[in-house]
Amino acid sequence: MINRRLLGLTIIPSIIVAGIIFVYYKGIYIANPVLAADSKGIINYEMLNLYKNPNADIKPLSKKLTTDQINETIRQIKGQDESYDKKDFGIAKGRNVIIIQMESFENFLINAKVDGQEITPNLNRLLKQSTYFPHVFQQVGPGMTADAEFMTNTSLFPQAYSPTSLSEGNRNYRSLPKLLNSKGYNTMTFHADQLKFWNRDQLYPALGFKHFYEQPLYGNKDIVGLGPSDDVLYSKGISTLKKSKKPFYAMFVSLSSHHPFKIPDDKKGLTLPAAYQSSIVGVSSSSALYRCIHRQIY
Repeated sequence: MINRRLLGLTIIPSIIVAGIIFVYYKGIYIANPVLAADSKGIINYEMLNLYKNPNADIKPLSKKLTTDQINETIRQIKGQDESYDKKDFGIAKGRNVIIIQMESFENFLINAKVDGQEITPNLNRLLKQSTYFPHVFQQVGPGMTADAEFMTNTSLFPQAYSPTSLSEGNRNYRSLPKLLNSKGYNTMTFHADQLKFWNRDQLYPALGFKHFYEQPLYGNKDIVGLGPSDDVLYSKGISTLKKSKKPFYAMFVSLSSHHPFKIPDDKKGLTLPAAYQSSIVGVSSSSALYRCIHRQIY
C-alpha cells in the first residue's frame, strides 16, 4: 500500500528542484544535447528543449523526400546559390578512385625533417601536384580507425560514446560507395586485418562496398606489428585492381604504422639522433612506413 504522506514528501521537493533547474537553465544555450540530458536529467532536458523551441515541428515527414529535394535542402543549409562555381564539377568522371587511410598518421609530419632527412619524402612529392587540405582535425570517436572509414564514406560524424561500427554498423547509409555503385563502379576495400574486427563484416556492406579483401588474402609473410606489412597490402591490392574490368573505387586501410610500432630494421628509412632511439616517438618516426607508404603506388 502506498504511503500518501511519504509520496507527497517525495514528489513536492522533486517538483521544486525541477522548477529551480528549469528557471536557472532556461536562458542558457544548450550546446550539447547528449551532455545536457545526462547532466540535467531527461525530463528536465525535454522541458527546457520545449521551452526554447515552442514552434518546433516534431511531426514525422508525411512523405519520403526525393534525392533532388534532399540535395536542395543541403544546398540551402550550405548557403549556396545556384550560381556557385562549378568549373571543376565532373572533371574526374569515369576515373578510378583510390583512398588510402593511413594508420596513426598526422599531418605535422608532412614536410618535416629530422637531422636533414625528410620524414615523408614521397608524400611531399605528391603534394606538389595535388590539392591539399591541411586544416582537417581529428573527429573520430571510440571506434578510431573504423570511425574514420565511416566518416570518409558517409561524411557523417561517428558516435561519441561507442564505436559506430558496433552500435550503428548495420544501418542503411547514403555513402560514396553506393553512389559509385550506381555509376557502374567496382567498389572494394583492402585491410590486412580480420573482417570481424570492429564489426566490419556488417559495416562494409552497410556502406555499400561490393568486395572486401581481408586476411588470409595477404598471407603470413613479411609481418610488421599486428599483421602483414603495408607493402604486402598494396602489392596484393594493386594486383586485384589491375584485374577490374570496370572503373573502380578502392579504399586501402593501412596497418603497419599501428602501435606497438615494431618495425624491422630493413624497413627503417631514417637514421635518428641518439636522443630518439629508445623513445616511442623515435620508434614510430623511424618507421619506413611513413617514408615508403606509397612506394608501391607512387
